[in-house]
Amino acid sequence: MTVQDQYRRITNQIRRLGRRDSLYVVWAYAQYLQVSDFEFPPDIEVANQFRHAAIPRRIVPEWTLEQLAREVIRHAGEEADRGRSLRQWNTMADLVAQLRALEDAIYVAHGGAERIHLEVMRITHRQFVWQQQRLNWRGIIRYYKLFNTELITDVCTEATGLSVDEIYLIGMAYLGTLFGNSRSLERLNILIPGLGQGHFERFLKLTSLTHVELGNRLREQHALDEGYAYRYSSLREFPMVRISHAGQPEVVCPIPTLLF
Repeated sequence: MTVQDQYRRITNQIRRLGRRDSLYVVWAYAQYLQVSDFEFPPDIEVANQFRHAAIPRRIVPEWTLEQLAREVIRHAGEEADRGRSLRQWNTMADLVAQLRALEDAIYVAHGGAERIHLEVMRITHRQFVWQQQRLNWRGIIRYYKLFNTELITDVCTEATGLSVDEIYLIGMAYLGTLFGNSRSLERLNILIPGLGQGHFERFLKLTSLTHVELGNRLREQHALDEGYAYRYSSLREFPMVRISHAGQPEVVCPIPTLLF
């Protein structure tokens, strides 16, 4: 089976999934790996081998969840086909295994033993960042202290229309919601002194796209070559995805660590 055939098989399976439902499941796995004491929602089937694993990311790693989220945004439908869902462990485990096998096949096709540096990059570029950067409040405070200077605030305000304080306040409001829920209302029902609707709109412009806009960007960045797993992804720039459900505008954040 060629690399293209393997990828086609993956996308054909993802097309049978519902986008909103699938991003919810990706969010749950990402939170389990990144947040201490997080419990899976009862409507997601999780194998004991994953729950009781000493190192769960050996079975479902964050970097593969990020790949899965990108493919779901590009290929999943509005609704699932015949109830197919990532909530089912067999479906989730099968797609994760296929994505990892695809990476291995790409490495063999474009790298191989004579280009061992690609394998080193594969480990350091993708894995170390997830092992070091866990979602926690100490990191948030640390970065706030680093960036909260008069010079950076001036540059930030000119570039985004928001000060460092405003970005942090609004970001914490969304992150506080998305910490325990995969979705949030696009317009938060919250009052923060000194911040109006315009501030929230500028923040959303900075951190989110519609699933169509994000899917188009991801499509342009996609290639089944040695950069498949390492290439820049717009999901990192825009970690919140704007969708509509039952006529209600929502934002979905499948991997909240990317917003952090």
